[in-house]
Amino acid sequence: MKSFYTLLFALCIILIDPFGNSRGSIWTEPKVLAVLLITLLNFSILWEERKSLTIPRNWKTYSILWALFLGIGLLSTLLSPFPLRSLFGQEQMGDGWLYWLTIAAFTLSNTLLLTHHPELFRPQLKGLLIGGVILAISIFPQVIDWRIDYTATMGQLIQKNVLASTIFQGQQPIGLYSHRGHASFVLAAIVIFLLVSWQRQWISSRTVKMVGVLMILAFLLTQTRQAVLALLIATVYLLGKKYYKLLVPATIVCLLVIGIATTTRQIDNLPLIKQITSDRIYLWQLSKRGISQRPLLGWGMNGFGTAYPYILNPDKTVKVVRLGDFSLDYVNKKGKLSTIPLPTAKAHNLLLDTTLSVGILGLLSYSALIIFAIKQTIQSPYQGIEAIAICYLIFTFTWFECAQYTHIMWWALSFWGTSNLTNRSNSVNPSLEQTAPIHPPRDLIAATQNKPLLVILIVSFLLLSTTATYYFINQHLPFLKAASNQSTCASSTSSPTDNAIAKRYGDSAYPWTNNIKWNCVYNIKDFPGETILDRYNKARDAAVANGGGVVYFPAGIYQFTDNLYLKDGVVIRGETPSLSDAKSTNYNPTTKFIFPKYEPKLSGSGTPNSTAFKKILTTSPNTDSNIGIINVDINRAGIYLLGDVDVVRSKNIIIYGIRSNNVADPIPNVPDRSYQSPWLRYSHPFAANIKITADANVLVSNNRLNDAITDNYDQPGYQIKAFDNKSTITYTEGWKVPFHYGNHYGIVVDRTKAEGIELDFEPAADPNAEPGLFRKGIVIRDNWIYHTMRAAIRAAGDGLVIKDNQIKDQPNKQWWTNPWGNGLPIINVTYENRAIDWAGWNVLIQGNRYEVYRHQLLDTKNYSVDGEGILIQECCGGTQINGVFITENEGNSYIGLYKTPYVKNVEITRNKLLSNVTDTPLIYVSADTNNGIHAMENVRIEDNVINGGVMSRASKGGSGNTIKNNTGSPGGFLKYSCHVAVEGNNGFKLKPCLKTLPSG
Repeated sequence: MKSFYTLLFALCIILIDPFGNSRGSIWTEPKVLAVLLITLLNFSILWEERKSLTIPRNWKTYSILWALFLGIGLLSTLLSPFPLRSLFGQEQMGDGWLYWLTIAAFTLSNTLLLTHHPELFRPQLKGLLIGGVILAISIFPQVIDWRIDYTATMGQLIQKNVLASTIFQGQQPIGLYSHRGHASFVLAAIVIFLLVSWQRQWISSRTVKMVGVLMILAFLLTQTRQAVLALLIATVYLLGKKYYKLLVPATIVCLLVIGIATTTRQIDNLPLIKQITSDRIYLWQLSKRGISQRPLLGWGMNGFGTAYPYILNPDKTVKVVRLGDFSLDYVNKKGKLSTIPLPTAKAHNLLLDTTLSVGILGLLSYSALIIFAIKQTIQSPYQGIEAIAICYLIFTFTWFECAQYTHIMWWALSFWGTSNLTNRSNSVNPSLEQTAPIHPPRDLIAATQNKPLLVILIVSFLLLSTTATYYFINQHLPFLKAASNQSTCASSTSSPTDNAIAKRYGDSAYPWTNNIKWNCVYNIKDFPGETILDRYNKARDAAVANGGGVVYFPAGIYQFTDNLYLKDGVVIRGETPSLSDAKSTNYNPTTKFIFPKYEPKLSGSGTPNSTAFKKILTTSPNTDSNIGIINVDINRAGIYLLGDVDVVRSKNIIIYGIRSNNVADPIPNVPDRSYQSPWLRYSHPFAANIKITADANVLVSNNRLNDAITDNYDQPGYQIKAFDNKSTITYTEGWKVPFHYGNHYGIVVDRTKAEGIELDFEPAADPNAEPGLFRKGIVIRDNWIYHTMRAAIRAAGDGLVIKDNQIKDQPNKQWWTNPWGNGLPIINVTYENRAIDWAGWNVLIQGNRYEVYRHQLLDTKNYSVDGEGILIQECCGGTQINGVFITENEGNSYIGLYKTPYVKNVEITRNKLLSNVTDTPLIYVSADTNNGIHAMENVRIEDNVINGGVMSRASKGGSGNTIKNNTGSPGGFLKYSCHVAVEGNNGFKLKPCLKTLPSG
């Protein structure tokens, strides 16, 4: 029986679950389990002796006080805004009403047990000392390497200074607890046990010295100021003036530790009192609000966390719909669901936390309970052990109660039950060993019951050495690391785990999407942090530490203040919209990311660009693979997964279900301060909503771009250079040169060189000249895109697919500068108004619906030289043409294979082009360029319906070229080289064929 007590009391200090998925399951729940087992063991003994038990009067009083406190706590729980939270407690703190019921049962049963079986005091104390030794030993490896936390994910980081178990570097050393502060109190309590045992001669001086040195060194390494102060005050209380020679140097050392800890943990720009309290003053101010709102019965157990959303802004009435362990959801003033972090569950002050939880009535009953127990202990033969309670009360002045260690204080206050030790009756169960009162000198550790001690020490040594060995192997053998991660894949909150792409397009459409770990979902609700960016980074890095996965954002508004970065293997996923088709007018994902708005200042130097224009990026864009973003409404941030197309090795990228608005970049050359006002800005024409480079497998699908642009603003007084490049023109009308969030590309894939350069490609390139333009597996489909300048889709690839996209533009556009915002537009200027700009081999362009318009230049009758519908050209990232199927598209401008010197294997079929914003034939194929004539092979233009002309020209000849079975309008004409077969066309005027010309 004694061995069981020794084991259980050791476990109530050191027990952890290394495979747990949260702080509570790792460090809190195992210790509560040990306390519960001790309580059950107490009850089993008392039940066997129930007929012969005598109940002391003071124990009855103690029971009444506990019942009063628990009754008030139960009433507070029932009246709490979140009664289940009050019942079970926050997952790390663990001290809900059920926990306090357990502590009451533990304390009352242990008090009564020791009344009748004082011999069980020795194994209980022995277990605590053994646990304390093991705890102290566990501290030292963490001082050497902070990444040791004795969990299954030991050594794995979710960001630079955070372990996969969510332990921060600054919280180490933690020993076998979730925070160094918790460990520090336990060590302080063990030190006081040692001092009392030394005074009472329960342990030899030699043992006290050996164990004490170990304990105090480990204790000081935790660097917890309040614990140091609490231990100092409790020691002074315990030893008094008699040991002043010991206390004076101890006091100096403690004050030095407190001073060093304070000066090395500076919080920016805080006054001294807030530095000393780590700015707990703010929490205490909030607590005052909460107490004033519910003074009598409080908010329920863990009251600060429950009260926090209601006291954060007392002027607002908040409807909280979910209170999590680290975040909460509430309905904002617009009726939308918003999520904010819950910074702490405690006020970090015992009086305030108790009053917030159970009100003034509960505080009074709890105070009476503690005072009664301390008084009884002082009056018992074990006077001095109450120093543990004094240490606890001082410690919790700036800390809090927690189920990981609170039971130690209440164990210390259960000794008064042995006050009748020397006058016990013979009611003790004869099956239990009887011993004399524990007053004579005796070395506890050398007592006769050494076998349990030896077994526990050996087992503890094996556990610690095994975990340390595992850690070092885990660092050096990646395949073992990957295997161990399987048990920690995903966070606790349920989230969707299906392959969203397979669900939309079928399992066989894009099998590479199965490389993404869809089943490993890290719900943002499970990750604490001061900002949503902090929380995201933790979730993302947890996924990375486990080989990748999905960071899931439930429906809600998430306010980001800076760029957001993906990492290798990580996909961001929002809640699946009820309306899933992005081409629908009502498409509106319920997961919303909002980035800072640029607030223009039209004077001085203007608003700094750094205040806005954020992006979603990836940390290693040339290598990060199996990444993406799914089902998110993103406002004011472009998606730039952008490396160098020449060297990129990333693959398997998904952008699906995104709604994107108010994306822009300011062009660097504006303002030119030699003649432009410093506040001027100009939207960069090479910006895009989505920009990607990859080696293989990109799916940009079912996205809705620029359907709700709200941030455009006029710039009255915009200055540009005149044609003479000397004089300056000032536009007083602000609408002439607005900062426009639609004047850029929509989707760009594999058309970008290093440092974002768009145009620096070899003309009419083949795979040898520009391998980056011939990556495989690029698909852009089912998107809705609105834009007012540049191309809606600009992409390249071998096997490129551009399918079923809907492209919108603004008619009657007018512009007053050149494309770079610093001069007048020349007469043949191009703003690249295009629907689709493609390049590559073996391309499919099918089922797209597009409209495109040109810009009126100034107030003249001239228009920009652009307006193409579907275009490839030899310059600017264009390629040779070797295999393209352009079919079933509808639009208001031409399909152009525009002056490309190598044209082979082309089918342009079943397209419907009923209007034309240019003077170019609606189907325009020319292998001849400005620099020479060329041949073409197997170009088929068939079964199209067009309201315009067709041209197919290759002056150097060719074979297999046809214009066949097309339907035109009376004004349309056919223009073709003589080697092109023309037959079965209706509604066109025929022109004489163009003769083949000799080369040279």
